[in-house]
Amino acid sequence: MRMQLGPDTPASQRSWDTARTDPAEGEIRYVPYKGEEQLPYLMALIDNDLSEPYSIYTYRFFLHSWPDLCFLAMDGDKYIGVVISKLERHRSTTLRGYIGMLVVDNTYRKRGIGSTLVKLSIEAMKNKDADEVVLETELTNGGALRLYENLGFIRDKRLSRYYLNGVDAFRLKLWLKRQEDMHTCEETAEDDQAHHAEHEAASANQGYYDDALLDDDFEQQLRERFGV
Repeated sequence: MRMQLGPDTPASQRSWDTARTDPAEGEIRYVPYKGEEQLPYLMALIDNDLSEPYSIYTYRFFLHSWPDLCFLAMDGDKYIGVVISKLERHRSTTLRGYIGMLVVDNTYRKRGIGSTLVKLSIEAMKNKDADEVVLETELTNGGALRLYENLGFIRDKRLSRYYLNGVDAFRLKLWLKRQEDMHTCEETAEDDQAHHAEHEAASANQGYYDDALLDDDFEQQLRERFGV
């Protein structure tokens, strides 16, 4: 999937119009979350897909605190995908991003929409100086595992019976910085040992975010549209 940069497209829109092989399929737009009026549509999209129900308070916790880490995929006026994330200090030493929800409408899958939404969220976190990104996904969700691992995430931990349906989860992790570039805060000996062990577990080319995953055009459009 490539972004369309046609000369007749208005400057305010052309960075985020997508080009499809078949024009009849329509164009997918990626837009930032704007406000509470969008919440009912996001809830309907997410609740129809995820294995666990969320209360409206969970959505508001994410969206009111980190609205700039939520991105939407639109086909015309239809909501077809969303990623919702947060960014907090972890163990007082690491600025950790967390991808809480990622959903793409069933009829729009296998078009790279989920990957694009995750990339948008990661770039927004990088702009806020995040050190790493984590998430959980079901052990049986092969599609989600492939999506995240193709973006550089590694399987950090297996969580037994993590979901209400009894299914185990994998915690996936992506480092955005090398260890020497991480924030230098006071750590306990235990935290320091665990921190080193995590980084040693990642090979030189796995577990770290690779800017090459974004082509040059896409990265430039990120910066122009969202300032990331």
